[in-house]
Amino acid sequence: MKASNRKKWLNIIERHEASDLNITQFCRPQQINSKTYYRYRNLFNFEKSSVKPQKFIKINPPTLVNRA
Repeated sequence: MKASNRKKWLNIIERHEASDLNITQFCRPQQINSKTYYRYRNLFNFEKSSVKPQKFIKINPPTLVNRA
């Protein structure tokens, strides 16, 4: 993907997130197909999530109780 196209779509997604509009309400006046919007949004969300480091949660095993 060209850097200019990437920058354009990141800007569109940021503007939508800053608005109080749902995707259809935002895309229609911009003359953006909502399916195209979803495709780019999902692409960038995947990239963001794949870059984030994984967090580990320490889990302690349950204590066994002898019921004899």
